[in-house]
Amino acid sequence: MKKMRFLSLIILVALGIQSCRSPESRAVDSDSTASDSTAQGDSTVNDSSKSDGKGKTAGNLMQSNIDSEGADFMKKAGANSMWELQLADIAAKSSDPKIKDFAMNLKKYHTQLNKDLKNLSGKLGIVLPTGLTTEEKTHLENMRKTNGQELDKHYIGMVISDHEEILALFKAGASNRKKELSEFAIKAIPTIESHFEKAKALQAQLK
Repeated sequence: MKKMRFLSLIILVALGIQSCRSPESRAVDSDSTASDSTAQGDSTVNDSSKSDGKGKTAGNLMQSNIDSEGADFMKKAGANSMWELQLADIAAKSSDPKIKDFAMNLKKYHTQLNKDLKNLSGKLGIVLPTGLTTEEKTHLENMRKTNGQELDKHYIGMVISDHEEILALFKAGASNRKKELSEFAIKAIPTIESHFEKAKALQAQLK
């Protein structure tokens, strides 16, 4: 376990909050724990096992225009982006204007990233996860019970650990053989790196 995720876990235990899973696990669990509702913005329900209206399903790569690595990338990116939106909504109640502004900037970015990802997935024939796992929902509910610096530290710790992993994911996606996917990943990397560095700077200020 990486240092930043370990730090986040320590904070999480101190708050009595159940630890969440990585973006990789979220992408898999979102597929297996889907519900019948459609997610919009900060919705926390999903059904990624259903058809996308064109006869394609998450497990049907035969009808897809992308390889399995590309499909995994898109699902993980989608799951992570939904998670960042949920975290940002909770962090919006922070009394620290720097944390609040940072959270709102991330929400704005990931809202647009989700739209771009959905457009790309439609072109490439991939059905994305559309909600969170039961474990994640429980994690978020517990976060909503915290406030002040405890919430700020936990939020920033989660952003750092998630962005460390998602940055590695997007760098791998940048080398995918599908041009549209690699261009999408390459375009996103500078902003993801910027958010990662900003989060680390904010964490240093909270100590």
